[in-house]
Amino acid sequence: MTAKEAFHALVIELTACYGDAAEARSVARILFEDGLHIGYPLLKGELEPADQLYLAACRERLSNGEPNQYITGNAWFYDDRFAVSPAVLIPRPETEELVEWVLQWLAQTGKKESPPRVLDVGTGSGCIAIEIKKRYPASDVTALDVQADALSLAQRNAASIGVRIEFLEQDILDASAWDKLPAFDVLVSNPP
Repeated sequence: MTAKEAFHALVIELTACYGDAAEARSVARILFEDGLHIGYPLLKGELEPADQLYLAACRERLSNGEPNQYITGNAWFYDDRFAVSPAVLIPRPETEELVEWVLQWLAQTGKKESPPRVLDVGTGSGCIAIEIKKRYPASDVTALDVQADALSLAQRNAASIGVRIEFLEQDILDASAWDKLPAFDVLVSNPP
């Protein structure tokens, strides 16, 4: 089977699943680009048997309601690719607005004598903390999460994007641990 034939067959199957051809095409494109590293529209040549098995497994996972971001292990936030897993929520485009509000506040009121301190509570993939640090490098950003798996993923994302952030494994609802935290200028969170 050629890559082009496989792509079109996947779109047809996903259209039946999603009820929307545009959504199906978008998901198929992501699976080809992120999973098979075959750029659309460069769908040339035969698919390897391993690639055909991968697509079959993807179809099964998608039909069971698993998000394509967990299947490929990637999600985009701003213009950066973030690793994701079921240990974290998938970054949402509307969360970029939250980051924009924080960046605007920092630009207007950022401390001149010392870097503004930002705490991201429930960091998950780290997308909020990482983008704030990337876009406002003068800030001192700390990312906090109760889940070790989430923090590990966020640390990998920060390293791959090239920002330095302090990561803490802590339950923000545990008031007895609050005195271990320094003072912050901004507290940001986007819980489920």
